[in-house]
Amino acid sequence: METDRDQEVSVVTVNAEGKPVNCSNLEMELYKLEWRWWWEQPETGDANYVSQSYDRLVKRERFSTVNGKATVKLRVNYPEWGRFYLKITNKSNGNSAGGYVYLDWPYDSGKSQANRPGGANVLAIAANKSACNVGEKFKLTIPGAENSRALISIENGSKVIKAYWVDASQATNIVDIEATEEMAPNAYLHVTLVQPHKDKANDLPMRLYGITKMEVNNPETILQPEIVMADELKSEKPVEITVKEKNGKKMSFTLAMVDEGLLDINRFKTPNPHSEFYTREAIGVKTWDLYNDVIGAYGGKMERLISVGGDDNLKPNDGDQAQRFKPVVRFFGPYILEKGDRKKINFNMTNYIGSVRIMVVAANEGAYGWAEKACPVRNDLMVMATLPRVLGPQESIKLPVNVFTMSPDMKKVKVKVKTTSNLKIQGDNEQTLSFSKPGDKIIFFDFKVENQIGPAKVEVVAEGNGIKSTQTIDIMVRNPISEVTRSIDTLVPANGKLSIDFNTFGVSGTNEAVLEASVMPPLNLKKRLDELIRYPHGCVEQTTSGAFPQIYLGQLVELTSEQQQNTNYFISEAIKKLSRFQNNDGSFRYWPSYMYGDDWSTSYVGHFLVEAQDKGYDIPQGMISSWVSYQSKAARSYTHQSSGYYNNELMQAYRLYTLALAKKQEIGAMNKLKEQQLGLVAKMRLAAAYALIGQTETAEAIVENVPLTINYYRELSYTYGSSNRDKGIVLETMLLLKQDSKAYPIAIELSKSLSSNSWMSTQETAVSLMALSRMSIGKGKSDNLKLKYNLNGNSKSISSEKPVARDQMAIADGKNAVEFNNSAKNPIYASIVLKGIPEQGEEKTFENNINMTVNYIASNGSTLNPANLKKGTDFTCEVTITNPGVRGELKEMALTQIFPSGWEIQNARFEESADQSKMNFDYQDIRDDRVITYFSLRPNTSKKFTLKLTATYAGKYYMPGPYCEAMYDNTIAAAQKGGWVVVE
Repeated sequence: METDRDQEVSVVTVNAEGKPVNCSNLEMELYKLEWRWWWEQPETGDANYVSQSYDRLVKRERFSTVNGKATVKLRVNYPEWGRFYLKITNKSNGNSAGGYVYLDWPYDSGKSQANRPGGANVLAIAANKSACNVGEKFKLTIPGAENSRALISIENGSKVIKAYWVDASQATNIVDIEATEEMAPNAYLHVTLVQPHKDKANDLPMRLYGITKMEVNNPETILQPEIVMADELKSEKPVEITVKEKNGKKMSFTLAMVDEGLLDINRFKTPNPHSEFYTREAIGVKTWDLYNDVIGAYGGKMERLISVGGDDNLKPNDGDQAQRFKPVVRFFGPYILEKGDRKKINFNMTNYIGSVRIMVVAANEGAYGWAEKACPVRNDLMVMATLPRVLGPQESIKLPVNVFTMSPDMKKVKVKVKTTSNLKIQGDNEQTLSFSKPGDKIIFFDFKVENQIGPAKVEVVAEGNGIKSTQTIDIMVRNPISEVTRSIDTLVPANGKLSIDFNTFGVSGTNEAVLEASVMPPLNLKKRLDELIRYPHGCVEQTTSGAFPQIYLGQLVELTSEQQQNTNYFISEAIKKLSRFQNNDGSFRYWPSYMYGDDWSTSYVGHFLVEAQDKGYDIPQGMISSWVSYQSKAARSYTHQSSGYYNNELMQAYRLYTLALAKKQEIGAMNKLKEQQLGLVAKMRLAAAYALIGQTETAEAIVENVPLTINYYRELSYTYGSSNRDKGIVLETMLLLKQDSKAYPIAIELSKSLSSNSWMSTQETAVSLMALSRMSIGKGKSDNLKLKYNLNGNSKSISSEKPVARDQMAIADGKNAVEFNNSAKNPIYASIVLKGIPEQGEEKTFENNINMTVNYIASNGSTLNPANLKKGTDFTCEVTITNPGVRGELKEMALTQIFPSGWEIQNARFEESADQSKMNFDYQDIRDDRVITYFSLRPNTSKKFTLKLTATYAGKYYMPGPYCEAMYDNTIAAAQKGGWVVVE
């Protein structure tokens, strides 16, 4: 802002909710900040800072706000100038706000600039324009003094472009400077004014300096692509787009055509490469001299002021609401245009109605440009049908079909609907509409979902006056009830037979059975791996647990090429996902939204990454190296505590184990921990670390005479431990030390747990599978693994040289009979793993160690029954979870709410009014038909979770009841029975 002018300052007063309020006792204060080396930002804040002795009060004024607003005039008169602090205080309650302002003399203030007060070393230089083109000249005004010279240094982000001396003996010196290519996109003009040391005519220092910036545009670096095409496109019709450069310059370009609704989702802006490659550069030249050390040369030091600006790409851009249909995404190029040339691009528009944006990005030898054009796509006859995001078996729905006509000749339109076999039309699949004038009408088709899951398709065809319009909707029929897995485990005697009868239990089409056979204690691989993969919660621990055992799968069982490809894909995707959990310091956080690392998960993820890399999977080196750096620092800074942070000794032992596995062992930290009194599992992890680095005797001494007794327990957080998880760690250490006699009894116990139908957490499942897998793999080939079986009269045999043989069984829905025939000299463990989705309505209502209540609230605040709603009804679902305190503080809780297909979830995170600070959960996962909320709950407290919903599609739908559980202990859970709901 300039001096000698009234400047207006807008003031707004609001309450804690951000609503305007009147304040009658406000005070404005303006402080002058002197140029001094002791400038700093104290911890006590700006308001306290301005009260220090080196700041001078310039103005104080009282005023009031009306309707929460006021305008205060601010004026600083010549010759004052410099940096000021503006502070507004509510004298009634002491609240204050403030900010820094800079006031300077106008450019035309003339030779008096030479004598302006303030910073002793500051030289006030000025250019007559802020920007110019290459080849243009601009004027630089330099205050001077008798017998003075000025060194002009033109600098950019990396070097000094040009430096030369000029005479500065006049009070005001004007220098003409020509902008060159090297000065683009911007240059800094650094002027050092030097006066004679002796016989100065003023009291200024012998050396003064100043700096100013000049934006320099180079027209040769700018390309101007042009898009020539029709202003309106037709769906399923040819499209011709011509691209040229406005001035006939040579250029390379790519072209994209994208649905504008899709672009509006993330406010996508067409890239402007010129603004990116020629963005403003910070000065990259450091300048220093010894003038301040010359005796008698008065001077001072000036702190650099940095201006922080915004980013136009982050500015919200209100776009139209995107309609739910397949978007257009097409890319063409790259193409090369020679001078004066043009390129025609021809293609057929897809079956699409809406608006597309055509975008061109061009480049050529340091020159860049872009162009865009929005273009509507419409026909004389258009049809648009909408369905929910998903459907469920046995649900009924009304399909709304909107028909648009743009021509007065369109009098009758015939609409026909076709569906796949899992959707059945109720009534006529064809209707006729009459139009007296252009417009739109809506009709409905009723259909019911068959008792089959999988992809479905609805095709709508409208025909009239020789014009045809179609729309195809792909939709998934999913069962909202979770899939259930059960296993039947048995031992087929040597040289013997065994018969088993079993029944399937799932909805038709969902039943599946897999036979697993092994000579070792069974792993129940199929059931437990499926549970890990299907587990709906995606925290860092569960993501790692789902992928970790699969790195051994190819060594355990024969995999087809497709199975191996799927396994590799799953592991690779898990690695990518885990990279998004990593913090800058190398640690890993439990949820993506967390700002801090989780110690156990950090070791667990690193353990997986190291072993996956050893198996040949590609791990980003930066991901590993930063993890090693964090682990090493944490290991060295560890302090043993007999009480305090739960299980911290085990976390340190696991940390040291993973470092040893990565061949980055911390011997000092290992020796230090060895001297402490450690628990069983910590001893096992530490002994394993010593074994990995070749110090077997030390490892054996740590575990010598240690009783391998593990009492039952479950841990809700911290290390996510359990007795089974600890048995897996102990088994792994015993195998590493080759103490098979101690390992085998533990392996039998783990095998029984895995083979049972009892619930297991992701942590204990993964660790148990890995430990038993290592044991099975370590036994080498199994030449005598051969088993014959007869299923419902059809004979088949399986064999494998690997520890586990697996076969997909051709079961029938309902009753099945199987007979096993083992001709080997040793017994064979056989497991039949059955999968299926139960019928809807079989859920049970229960509460174990937590309480749950559910209410549905209308927009007017009254309670409503969700069983029957009008289409378009907005309402709120409230779930209250109460911890009665029986199990202490509850950690890592998950509330799963699956909603009917005909209801839409309103995602509050997309609303500008959403207050993130009021959200009382740790993380929330919002999907098409469900919301999963993660939280913790202290004893004898409650938390209420609210979701806004809309009854959107008419029909009859099934809604499963909400389910809340502790992710690492299924004895803490509550559920409510589901039921059918209707939207009219």
